[in-house]
Amino acid sequence: MLSFQHTTAFIIKSFSTVLGLALLLLILWQSYRHRDNQLMALYLASLILSTGTNAWMDVQLFLGQSAIEPYLYTVALGLALNGLALFALAGQYAGLWRNRWVRTALLFGALFVVGMLPFLYQGRLFKYISNAEDLFAYSYEPTLLGYLNFTVIYAYYIAALVLLWVHRKQRAGALLIGGLITVGGILTVVVPILQDYPLDNLAWAVGSVIFARAILKERLFDPLVELNASLKATNAHLLELKDAAEAANRAKSTFLANMSHELRTPLNIIIGYSEMIEEEAHELGMEVIIPDLQRINSAGRHLLMLVNDILDLSKIEAGKMQLYVEYFDLLSLVEDTAHAIRPLAEKNHNTLTLVCPSQSSEMYTDPMKVRQCLYNLLSNASKFTENGQITLEVERQAHNGRDWVTFRVSDTGIGMTPEQIARLYQPFVQGDSSATRKFGGTGLGLAITHHFCQLMGGHIEVESQLGQGSTFTIRLPAVLESPSLGEGQRQPGKV
Repeated sequence: MLSFQHTTAFIIKSFSTVLGLALLLLILWQSYRHRDNQLMALYLASLILSTGTNAWMDVQLFLGQSAIEPYLYTVALGLALNGLALFALAGQYAGLWRNRWVRTALLFGALFVVGMLPFLYQGRLFKYISNAEDLFAYSYEPTLLGYLNFTVIYAYYIAALVLLWVHRKQRAGALLIGGLITVGGILTVVVPILQDYPLDNLAWAVGSVIFARAILKERLFDPLVELNASLKATNAHLLELKDAAEAANRAKSTFLANMSHELRTPLNIIIGYSEMIEEEAHELGMEVIIPDLQRINSAGRHLLMLVNDILDLSKIEAGKMQLYVEYFDLLSLVEDTAHAIRPLAEKNHNTLTLVCPSQSSEMYTDPMKVRQCLYNLLSNASKFTENGQITLEVERQAHNGRDWVTFRVSDTGIGMTPEQIARLYQPFVQGDSSATRKFGGTGLGLAITHHFCQLMGGHIEVESQLGQGSTFTIRLPAVLESPSLGEGQRQPGKV
């Protein structure tokens, strides 16, 4: 029957083996290519060999097997390999891996272990002595060669401890406590009163945990902490750059918004004088210069439109865009916009169809911005459609106790892909880079329309299929509530 002492010893040996195996897998999983991990893996493998064989030997003794000398020899081999592995690990952490004396000692130790194998398994190092009354109370008596063998093995343990102590202020300091516990536990086998207790196995387990923790902390946890700190610093720097970029963008937008008068006035003068000179040319019969004057006027108006778009976007970004709300007749606004866009639609041989209620209907919002939104959508439809159909539908509906006006512009043009739709409302972006070259434009119209719809309490949606056309839908409240009002505001009921 097993005594409490024997049971405890077997549990400690088994625990040390299982713990060593778990740490070995963890170390190899973390990084098997680094020398620290390789040496630690060698140390743990030798520990598993010794403690595992020791535990299995107890099992064989419990089963009544008496021929356990091979197991005892294997335990001694594991002890020798463990001492050599601990010395190598200490040399690595002491920064002496490339030191000539350390490498010579490791080479000698490796040759010594290989040379001791024949003597070990021939029983020439120690003699096993069984105990008939208690199978677990076996002992062994070293020979002279055995004493020499154990002296060399213990010398490597002591040398490893010395390296860790001398270089304790460097990396080696992380392994010093584990080295002291391990070497102290190993030396208990030479103390008669402690020989019956597996303190060497327990010390191996505790020391291994300390070694593994030091290696994982240095190779895994510390880099993660440093990486986290680096990411925080990078994020802080990126936030500073983002704030600086936004401040610069706001400054740019504010500058452009404030410069609107200075930019528009020269263009209006050019357009005005070109029209005056064209009228005089007609009166004086100078027909030859009229086409050139018309080109000047057309180019001036086109440039003014581009400047207006850029200034509108700048005002939106600077937060200076205001609404000038008033009551207006919806039907008249839609018809005027359709009349203005019809020449552009006919230029590409398109048919423009207007579908809207026949009776008059009023809206209370910013008419100029409604007109500009419709003009932008109809202009795009006319530009990207050839020999096709363009339709503007207007309807008024009640929803959730409020009246809403829906404007729907559909065409049979080139259409768009889902990827193009995803970036549709970005400033200076068109659905396709080739579209800019073929159709022209700045890509600001839809971005401005999107902002205007939000400013007037509504939204814009799009449905499109490549090669089959697009449908843009604007929904706006018929009566704008709590608007951001500017000069020229008219209160409800005061048209």
